[in-house]
Amino acid sequence: MMAYRLLAALAALLIAASGCSGDGGPPAKHRDVIKVLRERGLVPERRGSGPADLLDVRSTVYGISGGELHVFSFSSTRRAAVAASQVAPDGYSIEKRGRAVQVEWLAAPHWYRAEDQIVLYLGTNRRVLSALDAIAGPQFAGS
Repeated sequence: MMAYRLLAALAALLIAASGCSGDGGPPAKHRDVIKVLRERGLVPERRGSGPADLLDVRSTVYGISGGELHVFSFSSTRRAAVAASQVAPDGYSIEKRGRAVQVEWLAAPHWYRAEDQIVLYLGTNRRVLSALDAIAGPQFAGS
């Protein structure tokens, strides 16, 4: 019985440490971004995960006001800063292993960074852009 309790406590600790919400939803930080967007009357709808090859971590992808939102969460602020430095000022290319990779986005890219997260919004909705400015400050790259 003691071993079972120890395993249950260890499992709970691992779930908390990984940032998992426990309900299959996005990590808590993503929820904060989504919460602020909802407070501003926007309706982000989770679509799944993006590929890890873009910035070397998977993003959580949301549809929002005719656009698409990617939230990348890094293990540290430093790793997020390094990833952000790989994005060209226009937001259409990313430096990967010494060469620039051009990306054809479905809409105008807007890149934001706040601490250990990078948020990419593909769209032009002014309300979404204003909300992201409030959440993460001015964009560091993009249109």
